Amino acid sequence: MNRDRLIGRRMFLFGAGGAALGIPFLPSLLPRTANAQTMVQPKRFIAMKSQSGQIAKEWYPSTVPTGYRLRDAVFPDTNGKKDGTTFLHTALPENSKYAWAPLTDFAVGGAGISNLIGPSLNPYLGKMNLIRGMDFLIGCSHNYGVYFGNPNSYGNGLPAAPTIDRVMAYSPSFYETAPRLRALDVGTGSPEGFSYTDYGMKGGPVQQVSFFLDPKQAWDATFQAFTAPSTTRANPNLSLMNSIYGDYAALSKHRRISAADKALLDRHVSFLADIERQLSTVAPTVVCTAPPAPRSIPNGYPWQEVSSIQDFQDTVRLLVDISVAAIRCDITRVVTFDVQEALTNASGTWKNSYHNSGDIPGDWHHFAHDLESNPNSKANFLSITQWIADNVFGRFVQQLDVPESNGKTFLDNSLVLWGNELGFSHYNTDVMTLTAGSAGGKLRTGHYLDYIDWNQSYANPISSWGTLIPGLPHNRLLATALQAMGVKPEEYERNGVPGYGESVFVDTPYNWPKDYDMSLLGTPLPGWYIG
Repeated sequence: MNRDRLIGRRMFLFGAGGAALGIPFLPSLLPRTANAQTMVQPKRFIAMKSQSGQIAKEWYPSTVPTGYRLRDAVFPDTNGKKDGTTFLHTALPENSKYAWAPLTDFAVGGAGISNLIGPSLNPYLGKMNLIRGMDFLIGCSHNYGVYFGNPNSYGNGLPAAPTIDRVMAYSPSFYETAPRLRALDVGTGSPEGFSYTDYGMKGGPVQQVSFFLDPKQAWDATFQAFTAPSTTRANPNLSLMNSIYGDYAALSKHRRISAADKALLDRHVSFLADIERQLSTVAPTVVCTAPPAPRSIPNGYPWQEVSSIQDFQDTVRLLVDISVAAIRCDITRVVTFDVQEALTNASGTWKNSYHNSGDIPGDWHHFAHDLESNPNSKANFLSITQWIADNVFGRFVQQLDVPESNGKTFLDNSLVLWGNELGFSHYNTDVMTLTAGSAGGKLRTGHYLDYIDWNQSYANPISSWGTLIPGLPHNRLLATALQAMGVKPEEYERNGVPGYGESVFVDTPYNWPKDYDMSLLGTPLPGWYIG
């Protein structure tokens, strides 16, 4: 008998028990691809802005699913609160003055939830929110950065501030270490975008950020000289497990092993096989793939100079896809997309339309001013927003809703926030907001949230645009977004003022409602924020 090759019965049992049962599995020894399953995934912020306001009846649901009524059937003729939209009858659990409803309730018969938020977004309604009743505290007319937190607009005398995308980009809570690119800024129509920065220096000068309009320039700034991470490696623990498994398999064939020991050995071999399968099936994180460099498409300043409709469509598609690739490769976690030029097919043929405050016939701004008296202008105005919903917001949502880890998608770990520079017409009341993503579980999704208290006495109908009724200060939406993305109030609050953005009511034209509870500034929005 070769004593060096023969393992005694007791020694084998001790070894088997020690190796397979006594030593715990150590996740810290796993490679990054496996260990990422238990990591807290980073959050991403995608900010979008469009122009010239929205029409309430077209933007919000105006259908009557089972159990719902229109506001026209709820309120009497004399109080001015009829606006053709659907009345929400379920109060928020946190505050009974406000109401909510599942977005899926309004996607009836394959239609979208409203005339402007169409059926292409129906697959993602469970991850979206439609928010009503966010009011700027200043009358700002057309502007760049008010929606995202810079109250200074067209010489109104208010102090400038960085927009929340830049607050996040320089927050140590948002970026634990300095990223390759703090933010990627892209858009259409004009390089003068809505983002403003102080470069992380509180109290320092605030500058407007220049946006990329050409996808090749955006790619160069993001991926030039970038090397994608290596592909998934085999788990090094597998080699150890395979070695032990091989030893046990060889021992099971020893001519002197008893039937009882053979059965015991088989049980341990089965146990090892389970561990081996676990190591083999750990889902790796998504491998980053840098997109190929696109061609240069000079759809830039001045606004109206678009080389072709196909080029413009390609530009928007590429800008979105480059942005998403930058997020998936963790080059940046902040993307801003300013839509100052879009497409309309109201006439049956796709045409570009740009926002020019000079009110030039055929442009986006002119359509907004002319829509009360001209059905063609209204059709073009609505078509522009439908195109943005499908091709910018919708493409971001679609491209981000792919697996990342832990059963979550990149969209689940993001907040996509689409806002407008105005509410109804030129007014600051009820500035439309559409969101997607739960910011890693910090935000509830899947709802139409109405923050207007419809029982208050004030109501001011603005013809076909909608009815002006005060809701909640927009300051609270910005605070909600910042906190959901992990930024602490001490990082973003300034001069002892709670929340972010406007903190005082400024009585200017287009700014009539005044009844706001300023004591709640900085408090996250009920219903949406989980914390």
